[in-house]
Amino acid sequence: MRLTWRGFCAILFAVSVLLAGGGVFWYTRKPNVASYQVSSLLVLPAFLMVLVWLHSRLPLRVQWVAAWALVLVGPIGYLVFGGSQWWNWGQLTPLPLILLAVARSPDEEASGITLPDAPWGPP
Repeated sequence: MRLTWRGFCAILFAVSVLLAGGGVFWYTRKPNVASYQVSSLLVLPAFLMVLVWLHSRLPLRVQWVAAWALVLVGPIGYLVFGGSQWWNWGQLTPLPLILLAVARSPDEEASGITLPDAPWGPP
């Protein structure tokens, strides 16, 4: 049996979800510095995979609106409800907006628009 790219991605996603679940479980049971740092690292791959999946399926306008709404949810949730869970997971809420702001579309790269290399570029 040969493993396809789609099958490999499915296995990779399943492993990342299992690791994320373990990290979340550990942090919810014992919120401290070590569990916070490890759970953040374990959640990040699954979170990024979901963001990439959504980015390929949702219209760009919907992505921007959802990203701005999510940015507001984290700090407001922490201010209203407080607690270690809002503090920890609220820090991930700006990530979709940051990724949308710094990502370049293939159209921009294909258009031939390039930024100058400044004084450190080739002559």
